[in-house]
Amino acid sequence: MMLSTLKKSKKYFALVFINVKNRISFQAEIIIMIMRNLLIMSIFVQLYSATFRAAQATQFGGLNLQQILWLLIIIRMLDRGYSTVTLVNNEIKSGEITYTINRPYSYILFHYASYWGTALPNIFIDIISNLIPAYFLIGPIHVSSSAFMIFVLVAFLGLTLEFLLQIIIGLAAFWMENTVGLRWILHKSTIILGGLLIPIAMYPDGLQRMIQFLPFASIYYDPALLMVNFNFALFLKIVCVQILWIVILGFVALKIFRQGIKNVSINGG
Repeated sequence: MMLSTLKKSKKYFALVFINVKNRISFQAEIIIMIMRNLLIMSIFVQLYSATFRAAQATQFGGLNLQQILWLLIIIRMLDRGYSTVTLVNNEIKSGEITYTINRPYSYILFHYASYWGTALPNIFIDIISNLIPAYFLIGPIHVSSSAFMIFVLVAFLGLTLEFLLQIIIGLAAFWMENTVGLRWILHKSTIILGGLLIPIAMYPDGLQRMIQFLPFASIYYDPALLMVNFNFALFLKIVCVQILWIVILGFVALKIFRQGIKNVSINGG
């Protein structure tokens, strides 16, 4: 049983490797991404430095200016965009899915492997393009090795959660002419409720408590928060919320996929 599982998993790891290799081959795009990240980071430094001065505050939600800036930079490193939504939507609309579902692998796991194959080199590029200038502009961030390993785990769960949200929206193309509207809702929800634009620590207390139990903060904000202000009790809470949403959304994605494929079979593709 274990040998069979390992053999099946090899093809998904191979898909990750292929996507990583393809992604890092575009050197011009890498240079552009580095320049873009440097510009965005400079804007954040100026914006939140002015915010702290205007409010005459030393902390927001227990986080000082340096922690807020590092929080936003780490969030930027984890932000992966919406490629999975586009890929799945196009496969369904073009009819290509009728061929891919007959291949000897899970359709959802195939896209999950492709997602990581694209995400890993981008994360590596973002780390390089942000870490060095952030060190000189903001100052060093002190993180223990155990806290860093926990951050890696929580970031992995957060990005898995993001993938599930994306593939659910992509699979909605079985019933919708275009999923752009749903993707727009997800994007805006992640920006506002996920801490991409304004750190959740700067929101009113009541709103913060509500957001903590939604999936959006668990994607980027919570892993970044653990990185800049590690707390073991907070870690346990974040992981429980992440796993709960992964189970729920994983079930929803599988249910939608099976129903969608059934409709394709009934209607002849």
